[in-house]
Amino acid sequence: MDEKSIPKKSSLQIIKLGPSFSFCGSSETPQIALPTLDGDNLTGRWVDEERQVAYNPKDAPSNIAATYVPQKLGDRTTWNAYGSSLWLIDDEGCLAIGPSQSGGRGVIPDDGSHGWPWSEERSLVTSISIADGVEAPKDILGMFSSMAKLHSADLSGLDTSKTENMASLFCSDFLLDLIDISMLDTGNATSLESMFEGCRSLRSVTLSGIDLSSATTLWRMFRFCDSLETIDLSGLNMSHVEGMREMFLQCTSLKFVNLNGANISNVKKLGSTGGSDGQGMFHNCASLEFVDLSSVNTSKVVGMGGMFWGCEQLKSLDLSSFNTSQVTDMHRMFSACGSLQSLVQSFDTSRVTDMAEMFSGCSALKSIDVSGFDTSKVEDMSGMFSGCSSLESISVSDTFSQSVTGSFPEFAEEGFTGKWISSVDGIAYSSDGIPSNIAATYTAQVNPPSQKTKIDKKMFSVDVGSAVYTGFGGADNSLDQPKRPIPCLTDTA
Repeated sequence: MDEKSIPKKSSLQIIKLGPSFSFCGSSETPQIALPTLDGDNLTGRWVDEERQVAYNPKDAPSNIAATYVPQKLGDRTTWNAYGSSLWLIDDEGCLAIGPSQSGGRGVIPDDGSHGWPWSEERSLVTSISIADGVEAPKDILGMFSSMAKLHSADLSGLDTSKTENMASLFCSDFLLDLIDISMLDTGNATSLESMFEGCRSLRSVTLSGIDLSSATTLWRMFRFCDSLETIDLSGLNMSHVEGMREMFLQCTSLKFVNLNGANISNVKKLGSTGGSDGQGMFHNCASLEFVDLSSVNTSKVVGMGGMFWGCEQLKSLDLSSFNTSQVTDMHRMFSACGSLQSLVQSFDTSRVTDMAEMFSGCSALKSIDVSGFDTSKVEDMSGMFSGCSSLESISVSDTFSQSVTGSFPEFAEEGFTGKWISSVDGIAYSSDGIPSNIAATYTAQVNPPSQKTKIDKKMFSVDVGSAVYTGFGGADNSLDQPKRPIPCLTDTA
């Protein structure tokens, strides 16, 4: 069979080629390929019967004597060629990837399409095993994503030293519960965005020693990991990362996060800016009890909007190391932190324009010290303390302005008048009448105790003609009759 006799599409069931047959073409003969298969229950690949390797029509090797037959759907024994690597999904659902030559290098091609050949059968994959010698391309976006039955992955044989894009690598692998990526070479990886997003069963991920020095974005890296309980990023070099927004968004089981000593000196967004570009880093981490942010450098951060929104179990937070000199947005930063009782901070707010609902819903917070706040550039601080039903004391600075719409809470809880007494002049001010630019501590005014008068039977006397009633008397109103209480005048306490 010569090159010109192979049809582009056919129902052929067998093709035999000799050792001198070439698919490469020449200046006079264009490159050709095996025909595209036309038929039901076929994968579209051709199987080399002798070597038991299946090829896409355009990938069959030249100058190799071979007999090719169509590969049928459900074939779980034949290896599939992909670049100089091989892959198959066996009967147990294991996706195995290895080099085509034993002891050689298996290079996964980088065609830029992200159309991984196993994607059509990803619903069958329960585990991943990669043999030594497999080299990943620069871009592995979504390589193992949307594998709904995947529960484990061994990537120890995968060489990712040239990989730059690892975004969405395991995105939406709902059953994946444990993963160790500490052995991956991430030294050149710039994006790990959404790497584990939607891994709803993920309980533990090992990141110790991982090199993130080239990474620029970790946006949504663990978003919607509902089962993740702890994460340790302490000491990691993330010096080129600019975005960490929504990194742990909706991690509703997350209890402990360690970022102590992590280098995030170039990060610009830990939350939203302008209220329109996503949510905060720990948005709705409803079980978060402790986060260690000590020694974290936030000197370039501009957005902290919604950073801790909905962290319902967080009781104390130490942000004393935060440098907020560049921050412009703090809206809803601690909103809905219903258990928060202690907040240590020394925020520089000289550039902040939005503080709306910053502490709204912090119902356990009894006192707040914002005496270091400069609100001269704030445009919106509406509802700043709304829903802070336990708040009894607020300390403000001489640069705290009430010129913008409402900041002090308007509530009048039981036992309180709804007004605030100034430590400076002793005057009780309404929530919208707090003087601007006067350093003071305002204390919630307590309702005065109600005055109740105890009525005693000796407190009244009724004079009716010759009869005088003193609280007792007989039925005939005679003074000589035994004294009995008058029915309508009972003792009252």
